[in-house]
Amino acid sequence: MRGAFFFLATFFLVGSLSAFTIDGLPAIHGFWETDFSYKFKEGLTKHNHYNLLEQRLQLKARYYPKEFLADWNSEFFFRGDFVVDEYYGGKTEFSLRELYTQVSPFSFMDVKIGRQIFTWGTGDYLFINDVFPKDYVSFFIGRDDEYLKAPSDGVRLSVYTNFTNMDFVVIPVFEPNTIPTGDRLSFFDSFQGGIAGRNSDRYLIEPPHQFNNTEFALRFYRTFGSYEGALYVFRGFYKMPRGYPNARITGFKFAVAL
Repeated sequence: MRGAFFFLATFFLVGSLSAFTIDGLPAIHGFWETDFSYKFKEGLTKHNHYNLLEQRLQLKARYYPKEFLADWNSEFFFRGDFVVDEYYGGKTEFSLRELYTQVSPFSFMDVKIGRQIFTWGTGDYLFINDVFPKDYVSFFIGRDDEYLKAPSDGVRLSVYTNFTNMDFVVIPVFEPNTIPTGDRLSFFDSFQGGIAGRNSDRYLIEPPHQFNNTEFALRFYRTFGSYEGALYVFRGFYKMPRGYPNARITGFKFAVAL
């Protein structure tokens, strides 16, 4: 069995699915891959020799209506993953990554509604102004970089003017960061004073689904030659647990990027 794992570690298979169409339906694209991540040091997790062994099928489709909302340059987009997770004994699950509608009611405005991945700011993997949820477990076990950004259900309004551009995001349901809990990845637990794995007994409390817990994010940005100036405003919850409940923050950030 361990020899098979070493074989998979050196063999990465990606099967591209050719786009196919049916009259009246959007084209469907996708890929299939097998991933494996070997552990060189034993830990306190469910499996000591690996933390990733799965098969993934991703499908996505984009549709532009020819009649309904056609004058608004509307778009419907879907992307989802079917995963067979061998780490948990072949558990099969479906992950809806994106399912949204985007319309442009005016030449200076775009509106995107539905499940989508919010992101903004500058820097590679240094999220100072990007306050949206991340999946750090996927990132640390070796999945593709796109899975670092976790999806949220919400609305994004973008307005473009000669003076400045604006993005306004509304997220009614809180989405936390996905962090190690000890089952797949061990971590340093300050409460236990050492490395914790499956012996971790943390219980994470999330804000209840209430209207007054709706999160708002606002960004004003404009380019000045080769520079970009941006102002960020956020009202919501910090996505990492801090050891105490209701860690609500309101932030005002100003950034200038080259």
